[in-house]
Amino acid sequence: MARVCERGGRDDVHAADDDRSSRDRRRRDRCGGVGGRRPSRDDPALATLLPGVVLLAAFIPEHITLWEKFPVWYHLTFLLSLIPLTFAGGKMAQAPH
Repeated sequence: MARVCERGGRDDVHAADDDRSSRDRRRRDRCGGVGGRRPSRDDPALATLLPGVVLLAAFIPEHITLWEKFPVWYHLTFLLSLIPLTFAGGKMAQAPH
């Protein structure tokens, strides 16, 4: 914002917005994907399915230890909804705003 105040002009305001969006994009690039690897833009289905698969793999061992403490419908509802819901969330995040 300091650049906007120093130069003061409509084009400078848009330039500051572009700087902010590129900074946010770089931050997402550093944090995206498993182990820092970001799935390619050529395969967006993989980018939306991968987090669900990782969550499913992480939660299955935990649910095995909790299997007798909760009813079967609880485990099935939770585990079977992980991939579709993360896929839907990934599609919503990719949609143009």
